[in-house]
Amino acid sequence: MRRVGAAKAWLRRAAFGGAAFIGLFSLGLNLLALRTYETADPLAKDLVQDLVAARMAWEGGSPYEDLPALGARYIGIPLALRHPTPHPPSLLLLAMPLTFLDLRLALWVWFFFQVGLLFALAAALLRLWGTSPTMPALLGLGLALAGWYPVFEDLLYAQINLLLAFLVAAMGISMRRGQEGRAGALLGLAIALKVFLGPLALTLLLYRRWRAAAAALATALALHLLAGAVLGWESLRDYYLRVAPMVADLYRPFSHNLSAWSLGDRLFAGTVSRVIPGLDAPPPIPAPHLAPLASTLAVLGLLFFGLRQAWRVRDLEQALALMTPISILASPIAWVHYLTILAMPLTIAARRGTGCGKWMRLGGVLILLSLPLGLIDDGVRALLGSPSALPPWAPWLAFLPAAGAFGLAWILGRIAPSAEAAR
Repeated sequence: MRRVGAAKAWLRRAAFGGAAFIGLFSLGLNLLALRTYETADPLAKDLVQDLVAARMAWEGGSPYEDLPALGARYIGIPLALRHPTPHPPSLLLLAMPLTFLDLRLALWVWFFFQVGLLFALAAALLRLWGTSPTMPALLGLGLALAGWYPVFEDLLYAQINLLLAFLVAAMGISMRRGQEGRAGALLGLAIALKVFLGPLALTLLLYRRWRAAAAALATALALHLLAGAVLGWESLRDYYLRVAPMVADLYRPFSHNLSAWSLGDRLFAGTVSRVIPGLDAPPPIPAPHLAPLASTLAVLGLLFFGLRQAWRVRDLEQALALMTPISILASPIAWVHYLTILAMPLTIAARRGTGCGKWMRLGGVLILLSLPLGLIDDGVRALLGSPSALPPWAPWLAFLPAAGAFGLAWILGRIAPSAEAAR
């Protein structure tokens, strides 16, 4: 027994040490990446889009002018993305206070805000696991999260998915405590920032949690009204009727778009890089006229599968966890850093269920969710010698994280509900 106890203690120390090493290494890379704002091109940071758009709105103009013009006007560099910012007015409202700061200072402020969110997320995940967030556990999990590739990309590109992941995890904690109004408000804030999380509100309605669903819808609506009042009502109409459909169409056939909306193009029309470079290749089945229908059917089938499984598990917490990856995949555009939001579903899946099979499946899902897409691009080109036309299978390698997200939803649909839900 002593040997078993000593072995378990050694494994815990080894796991903590490995997670700390990976996390420190990843944080170091992010600190180096952040210095690109001081020495080189700021285009690597998506936050710049929001800063210049919010500055334009503050001065009374339209925040949804093309980014090259906004970049040249406010930071002296025409931004390379030749379209308006793809982010909704509520997100521009969040970025507006940073527009009063120098660009470098604004980026540093956001970076340390992200680091704070990283450890706040770690604390929330520990509470979802059922343990207190002690300092060693908080430090270990926080550094391990920093070493997870979607989180690394979120930090690297100054994105907001750590905030969304924290809001989703905090919503789960509030629902577990019976604080439905607070849970709904947290979800509503997340939906206001990224509308693709809306299916989580549908899940609340499915389980007849009227108070939580009403709070979510009211909060999302209130933030949109506030954004309209501050940025201009025209910005709301312009974003939802012109900008969002246009940007979705630009990135739909892009190889790194993990959305189910890209499946039609991958199968029947081929992948195309219209804005930023990716893995362009012909389709395995040349039939471009089938692509729109195939994409629509794929998304509808995905949502039907998710809602059906969410109802069958008979456990709201597990249903919300299951619908989180479904929501990401149903978004018109889904980048790999969106997978940061899956921290809560991964925790629920790991906490529930038993058996070696579950852990093997979950381990496979985590591997797929951790694949670095930039290295996949380089590996494909190195393997094929940068041919003029890639083979049809090449873009599917960049779609593997999407398979991991769907696999996570499938695992959550097969796990038996908690004892509390069963009672």
